[in-house]
Amino acid sequence: MSRNQRIRKERKLALIEQERSVRKKRISALKRAAEPVKSQERFGTIYPFSETSGTAQDGKRNKVFNKFIRYAEPLLKLATDGASVESAVKLAVVCWNFAVLPPEQQEAEKQQFLARYGGLKELDATIENMLLRKMLQFGDDYYLIEKYQVTPRGTLMDLTITYKRIEKMA
Repeated sequence: MSRNQRIRKERKLALIEQERSVRKKRISALKRAAEPVKSQERFGTIYPFSETSGTAQDGKRNKVFNKFIRYAEPLLKLATDGASVESAVKLAVVCWNFAVLPPEQQEAEKQQFLARYGGLKELDATIENMLLRKMLQFGDDYYLIEKYQVTPRGTLMDLTITYKRIEKMA
């Protein structure tokens, strides 16, 4: 066998192996897509009013919970009492969920939300800033926050979020 024949054969084998690898990845992706998506619930404590941070209930570093707390930090820093913490979390959840929508749907949902609250320009600017923050700092996190609960506990606030991973919509 000549050198050129050997090189052609090695290239052909490499292409076959590459095709097998691509097929395996496609099959794996199809299997994942067919599996039902499970929601996960995380519970943690928010330290409001001066320092903003969150810790997961089980002491483990829950990535989604902690990312959400970091995402909501600018809003939580403005909170002065339990009611404003709850409002900050609500707005952060709304903005987080808007950010995973395709741009045209995102704008439609934002306009509906603003209409419910009187179309405040400050609220519109805050939402735009939070959408930009999500895109720049947490753009690869495609989690939909399904529900949340803020519960006062003395000077602390307990936060429970239920979320699930979704495929990129946009």
